[in-house]
Amino acid sequence: MTEPGRVELASERDVVVARVIGEIDLSNANQLEHEISRALSNQSRALLLDLTACGYLDSAGIRLIFGLSERLSRRGQGLRLVVPEGAAIERVLGLTNVTEVAAVDRSLEQALARQRSAPH
Repeated sequence: MTEPGRVELASERDVVVARVIGEIDLSNANQLEHEISRALSNQSRALLLDLTACGYLDSAGIRLIFGLSERLSRRGQGLRLVVPEGAAIERVLGLTNVTEVAAVDRSLEQALARQRSAPH
């Protein structure tokens, strides 16, 4: 069992990086979404949701991702996920079509580079 999820927030210029550590489930998904949403401003171009250290997510975690995607889309902001190849959560993300609402990168460096080269 991994630790309960928590989020570490950082900014890379106009991109918010939210690194989730531990599990995302019904017990913490709403709190994590609230913390991440508070870090976003109208000046943010995108959110990079780094799931490298996330060992588990259930339907509440999937709902969190879809909710963030919807909110960001309405504001003209992007969403990218960082999920290393072979990660425990990779299969769940694929089965739930999360990749249709958010691009997936294999490393934070890759996600940042792709976001920097994306049109404004």
